[in-house]
Amino acid sequence: MMALLEVKNLKKEFRRNGKSFFAVDGVGLSLDKGVFASVMGESGSGKSTLLNLIAGLLLPTSGEVLIDGTNLSLLNDSDLSAFRNSSVGHIPQGLSLLANLNALDNIRLPFFLSKRKGDPSSEARKLLRLLGIEGLALNYPSDLSGGEAKRAAIARALINKPALILADEPTENLDADIAKEIVSLFKTVSKEGTAVLMVTHDERAAAEADCRYFMKGGRLFNGK
Repeated sequence: MMALLEVKNLKKEFRRNGKSFFAVDGVGLSLDKGVFASVMGESGSGKSTLLNLIAGLLLPTSGEVLIDGTNLSLLNDSDLSAFRNSSVGHIPQGLSLLANLNALDNIRLPFFLSKRKGDPSSEARKLLRLLGIEGLALNYPSDLSGGEAKRAAIARALINKPALILADEPTENLDADIAKEIVSLFKTVSKEGTAVLMVTHDERAAAEADCRYFMKGGRLFNGK
């Protein structure tokens, strides 16, 4: 039986100061449905690049990424965007909300982009409540703290009930209690069948995952 996520000998080469280097160097990874995995490593080790390759936001130099049997390298730009919106919940590092939409509309946006029928408002408000920011539904990103904006971005990633969640430093700049709640939410989502791959510097968050990896020099190793 094929794993939900299959990463095969993935490489990404960049050039800097006239020299080439591999930010991701021959990474292989398999992740089944319902598994919560974490990746740790120093800044510059290739963690975010790996996540962006898996999300289809970067094209690999070589290798393959398959999600639920779909080979991302075989999709054109529009099909890749549609697939990512319906099947992948991506939580990027830093602030990513659209400034001209309030929190509720930011969260609902992926639903409408996938041209689904119905109104996702109830589910969006449920996610806002789970993440402790229900009272900020009509606030715009400029009125949210960094932690509040991060939680709204997490809700946005969950709205379409994706098969795979890719989270880049989801607990960054959050207090310990909120960070614990977010990791708990990932654990709950994974138990419901969604695979979660989380990049983090947070040792406590990483320790809660079902399996742990460590990245160094573009290579991925099993964690301990």
